[in-house]
Amino acid sequence: MIANQRRLLPTRDDLTQERGPTDSSYRSSLAEVLQKEYRDVYLHPELFENIMGAIDRVIQDHLKDIVVKETVDACVADAIQETLASQESGGIPFQW
Repeated sequence: MIANQRRLLPTRDDLTQERGPTDSSYRSSLAEVLQKEYRDVYLHPELFENIMGAIDRVIQDHLKDIVVKETVDACVADAIQETLASQESGGIPFQW
């Protein structure tokens, strides 16, 4: 009944094709924010890429959670509607 949540959203490659490559102004703005926030830390390019990847994973996971919640909510609503319709038509009795 519920699909694998990893297959509910387009892949990262699909999203990259739709949105285009990561905006360089976003990258530079994020690097600037990190440098201001963590003045005593050298922001190595590999560390920066790890941070970018972590942000992307958190956002992708959040989007997947939204899709899963909406799907489950729709399934529950459909089940309730079917149960109520069945009761009204004299079908299976419903008990709490």
